Amino acid sequence: MIALTQGLPAEAIQHLSKAVELDPYLSEAYANLGLAHLRAGDPDAALAALAQAVDLTPDDLETLVRYGQLLQQRHRPSEAIQAYRQAILVRPSFVPAAARLVWLLATSDDTTARDPAQALDLGRKIAQLAPDRPPLLAALAAAYAATGQFDEALQTADRALALAQEQGNAALARRIEGHRAYYQRSEPVPGQSAISPGQ
Repeated sequence: MIALTQGLPAEAIQHLSKAVELDPYLSEAYANLGLAHLRAGDPDAALAALAQAVDLTPDDLETLVRYGQLLQQRHRPSEAIQAYRQAILVRPSFVPAAARLVWLLATSDDTTARDPAQALDLGRKIAQLAPDRPPLLAALAAAYAATGQFDEALQTADRALALAQEQGNAALARRIEGHRAYYQRSEPVPGQSAISPGQ
């Protein structure tokens, strides 16, 4: 969508709304409409459009992650967890969804969504499929800390930090260093349902 890539979300919304009105089965148009609404500062409309896209194409991994992120930002962690789970059912090694799911299960401040034991189990399994991905290792470290295994949390965070630095991801490296400070004090990362270790 040219208007969207040129930074014209209002124009993109107009065109995409017309497109889905003419053909309500255009999942890509709904996904782009969600992004356009997001850039226009209307997260509720973005959420509705992304939900339509996910309903039409439940195996679109990128849209599922974007939908999950927005659900997290709107303080709906249980629904975000469902979106991330759906993505890793499609592809278990899909790190953008897996890292966010593990992180959310480990650190959510919503007790109905938080499940550190499940986060740890899932994080270990997926880390075997994607052992060199620092966002996933950072999430796994948080899961170790959430279950009281602070030595393992520090070791895993150190691996994540080294990989982030090797891969030139300075922003993630800084976040991991912040997480390490908690683990060194034998504390889990505090509830941060809208924050993930990044990609």
